[in-house]
Amino acid sequence: MKSVRTKLDSYKLLPNWFRYLTSYVNLLLASVLVKTNVRGRQYIPKQGPYIIAINHFHIFDPALVAYSIRKPISFLAASDQEIEWYVILAGKLYGFIPTNRTP
Repeated sequence: MKSVRTKLDSYKLLPNWFRYLTSYVNLLLASVLVKTNVRGRQYIPKQGPYIIAINHFHIFDPALVAYSIRKPISFLAASDQEIEWYVILAGKLYGFIPTNRTP
């Protein structure tokens, strides 16, 4: 049986079209279920790559960040932690990129 870490190390991203579709479904659900107040969106570049660093406390925080930015984005996720199967599923849906933090 593979460990969770081995599963994440062999993790493959889903196609871009699926990640875009998932992002827009997230936008629809979040706009119906959550009331947010986003400040500073005007500072996000219209074109080109950029990095947004967040300190999140809940499993839904990445989905809310994607909703706040209103663009399909990818996330870096730690692959060296024991995580549940549903977090791996969410990672596939949202386009998490596993990152090994061990030296």
